Amino acid sequence: MANRFVYKPWASYRNQYGEDVTRTFPTYAKLRGAMKAMMNDSVDNVVDVTRTRRGTWGQWFERWAINEATNKLEKIKETWL
Repeated sequence: MANRFVYKPWASYRNQYGEDVTRTFPTYAKLRGAMKAMMNDSVDNVVDVTRTRRGTWGQWFERWAINEATNKLEKIKETWL
């Protein structure tokens, strides 16, 4: 039986106008592909991601930011919710 509590991954951040933005994606890979664009739209270059993980229960939380030294995406926090 399929797990009926599997949610699509979503990202949230505060945009340049001070509005909270939440975007839902069909897969985690598509979310990661749109991460740079969300970072550019974010006021503080921080994007929070919430998703489920295969074979586990609950929701997984990740906070992503841009490393100033290397200008690359970096996961700065991850934990279960």
